[in-house]
Amino acid sequence: MVGDGDRRTLSRREALRTLAGGALALGGLGLTSLTSCAPFLAGSSGGPTLPPGVAIIKTPLLVLKGHTAAVNTVAWSPDGTKVATTSDDFTAQIWDVATGASLLTYRNHTDKVWDIAWSPDGKRILSASRDMTAQIWDPASGQLQTTFTGHTKGVLSAAWSPDGTKIATGSVDWTAQIWDVASAKSLVTYTKHISWVYTVAWSHDGKQIASASNDYTAHVWDAATGAPSVEYREHSREVNAARWAPDGQSVISASGDGTVQRWDATTGQRISTFSGHKDAVYAAMWSPDGKRVVSGGGDEKALVWDPDTDEIKASYEGHMIKGTVDDGSPTGLVHTVAWAPDNTRLASASLDKTAHIWRLP
Repeated sequence: MVGDGDRRTLSRREALRTLAGGALALGGLGLTSLTSCAPFLAGSSGGPTLPPGVAIIKTPLLVLKGHTAAVNTVAWSPDGTKVATTSDDFTAQIWDVATGASLLTYRNHTDKVWDIAWSPDGKRILSASRDMTAQIWDPASGQLQTTFTGHTKGVLSAAWSPDGTKIATGSVDWTAQIWDVASAKSLVTYTKHISWVYTVAWSHDGKQIASASNDYTAHVWDAATGAPSVEYREHSREVNAARWAPDGQSVISASGDGTVQRWDATTGQRISTFSGHKDAVYAAMWSPDGKRVVSGGGDEKALVWDPDTDEIKASYEGHMIKGTVDDGSPTGLVHTVAWAPDNTRLASASLDKTAHIWRLP
């Protein structure tokens, strides 16, 4: 049975892979029909191969080492000079991307830290943890500023509104919430998902949220009222990430079914399907200029591709690929990917306890 996020040794990576085999059970709701839609792809030796001419990059600009457990997320500062990472080791860290030096280790969470985001002005950090809180803190001093409490299970995802006055969170408790930053009060609770909410993402105008869930769906809903507008059901496995296109017209969603799908944010109609990974896809992110997407998967690769043609442009393969961990996950599984604001670099984070900085070819 899928756990409910209580105090067992559940990592974000385990949360994203827990449906490997067997029927999906959600708090006693046996949804066996969902598991029959497609086989789980973990460890598959088949799948697509890279076409000729794709740039294969195996040596990163920097390898950020210092965490003692899986690195779950990585996020660039708005000025592109730093990245922040989170880990199963209960910490978050700030890194200098010019030197690879760790500048600060944040230790105020009491459990695994699952997500992180810089405020739009770069002066604050938002982190989300299995300790059931989201926290805002100073990236220079590590001083805790605000704690958001109200979720009843671990907080898997957290994101700032474009104007920095609100945050959104997604939780193992099946809900997403909108919070006022100044008062730390919950303004909206979204309850339309029927399993864990892996990702919450603000639209660029700050009016809508895209959320991705273990229930095999992605939703678009009103950030002010919580009213749903689109429920996307084209994936056949859990949906690990949902991200808005820079033009606000479409959303990409990454899934355990091994695909990234692009769909219309207003109608929910599928536009295209990218099937370049050989395994579950855990993360996908648009480039700042909207011309490329990077995705990361259980096949230990981060792939850069054209969202209009689905043509692969580059494959980043530097994370450790030797051996597996006890749940069968490859040690180089790529949890998360992120574009630098200058559109010339990427960051990826992995089960191998590192984050990498890459130069685009």
